[in-house]
Amino acid sequence: MLICVDAGNSTIIYAIYKERELVCTFKTLTKETTSLKKMYDDFMLALSEYGLLVYDMEFAMIASVVDKLNSIFQEFCKKINIECYFIDQNSPLGLDNMFEENTVVEADVLVQAYQATKKCPVPLVVVDFGTTTTITLINEFKAIEGSVVFPGIGKAIKELNSNANLGYSLAFEFKDSILGKNSHDSLENGLLYGTMYAINGIISQIRDEHNYEYMNVIVTGGIGHYIYPFIDGATYDENLIIDGLCDIYQDIGKRLNLRTKDIKSM
Repeated sequence: MLICVDAGNSTIIYAIYKERELVCTFKTLTKETTSLKKMYDDFMLALSEYGLLVYDMEFAMIASVVDKLNSIFQEFCKKINIECYFIDQNSPLGLDNMFEENTVVEADVLVQAYQATKKCPVPLVVVDFGTTTTITLINEFKAIEGSVVFPGIGKAIKELNSNANLGYSLAFEFKDSILGKNSHDSLENGLLYGTMYAINGIISQIRDEHNYEYMNVIVTGGIGHYIYPFIDGATYDENLIIDGLCDIYQDIGKRLNLRTKDIKSM
């Protein structure tokens, strides 16, 4: 079985695949994963809950934006006796990028672009609701042209909810009217409608700047399913990164010279 890992600033998502079939997913908090022991214990506990055996794990594909975790991932894979591969700008994904020289394109953006171009014709944008909200254009030449990044709405709501003086909790609920009649609805509407109009406006601006008649939109990330119905022409893919990691393994694993237990089947 294949382990796919999406290591973000807030959450680490683990996914187990049997060939291309998703068997299970589980999450841990990035800030709590500070040692090999913690990572190993969390992983083994999750496997036991799903009735899986560590001896059946064969390889790990990793997209990490948290550099300090990478050495722990390497130690972890050695401990469970498998090899691993980290996606980076040198991975042969068939994508160009138009970022400035010496600008690092993060692994999650690369995997999202790879998987998105498998699912939809270009040009397209990927909207990722993570710790930050990131909107990335993959242009008609299948190149990652650039991105827009702003603070994530999920983090804003979490921080506001942790404010003991607020007196109420915020949720992801669009009201019929944008105008709130109390402080709770006014703040919640501002966050949700503000995010929705910002994203629609940015997408429209990208389309206008490039003279695109049409542009596909794929939304992903933890809270994306709350907002994507309000983004013009958008589809939602919760598993864009982990499915992308699995497909990279299955599609080009041989070219990457991955030392997997089942390399002959690839």
